[in-house]
Amino acid sequence: MTLSVAPLTLAKLRLDAQLILPTSTSPTRGPVDVVRWLTALQSQDLPGALWAIGLRSPGIGRSEVVAAFNSGELVRSCPLRGTLHITAAEDLGWILSLTAERMRAAQSTRHKQLEISAADIDLVRDLALELLEQLGGRVTREDFFAACEQAGQGTKAQRGYHLLFLLCLEGTLVQGPMNGASTGTTQFYVNSKDWIKKPRILGKEEALGELALRYFRSHGPATIKDFQWWAKLTLKDIKIGLGQGAGQPRVL
Repeated sequence: MTLSVAPLTLAKLRLDAQLILPTSTSPTRGPVDVVRWLTALQSQDLPGALWAIGLRSPGIGRSEVVAAFNSGELVRSCPLRGTLHITAAEDLGWILSLTAERMRAAQSTRHKQLEISAADIDLVRDLALELLEQLGGRVTREDFFAACEQAGQGTKAQRGYHLLFLLCLEGTLVQGPMNGASTGTTQFYVNSKDWIKKPRILGKEEALGELALRYFRSHGPATIKDFQWWAKLTLKDIKIGLGQGAGQPRVL
């Protein structure tokens, strides 16, 4: 069934779904509650993303948002559209299980241009894990790049960024605790398996249903086209997700 919604009504419903409209009946929401509700919060600009979480958490200060990263409850990676997003730590793995392969394929031409091979990824993976052991489990982007250069793995012309991207995409690395305690401007990279203590494990159909439900619940009313742009899933997978009974109340 197709619904017609007035633009102003649509805007208000979406602002409400995204926890932006203030209401007197809103329950107290912490930073993790907010991110879990949104599923994935776009965050190329980290300070701006922290503000976006605080906006949706009345009475919560910046230090409490930062603390959620330092405790391991929130992480930042590239689970959607090849772009940095904040997720609840427990959700990152099952989202990547749906999206990583398509993102990797979408960047394959660029990786060939940068001369990044499977052997290169194996080398920098071992390098990153060894570096984490040497540095107490946390490494900065700059230290990782320096180690890559020393090992003959160039990082200029965005090659270093793409090496990190691929290690995050496969679930080896994730951006976790803040570099600088409460400053909230940069993050350390950590070993995902060590840092994410209780990952949710979902089968593909269950994960597709979960992603659809949570998108339409937190971003709707929306169309299937909106969801496809947001998640970059195939229409086949989207139909499977919706077939799990998810998202129907807010699908236009």
